[in-house]
Amino acid sequence: MPRLTARERREGYLREYGYQQKTGKPFFPFAVVHDVIANCFFVFLIIGLACLWYFTAKHGVDINHGGKSGVLGPLWDDATFARLREVQRRVDPDGMFRRAGWRL
Repeated sequence: MPRLTARERREGYLREYGYQQKTGKPFFPFAVVHDVIANCFFVFLIIGLACLWYFTAKHGVDINHGGKSGVLGPLWDDATFARLREVQRRVDPDGMFRRAGWRL
């Protein structure tokens, strides 16, 4: 494929630009309205999901289940921390990372 000269590229660009000006839609009313509608949809979706989460949550209910981890129980209980400490001891048995000030 032969390379086009600067004049040929400019003429092709101006020809395409002129065609778009005659037949294309103007940017302002169409694209801006579409963007506003799409943004409002997602903002209201996020607000709706936040309201759904807030109003269906069990406020003031003890979900600890007596210290046992369950579906609604705490994610980080004592057994979880014990497992993490054991993993840290296996990964860093002599405590080099802790002495260097790094945390695993």
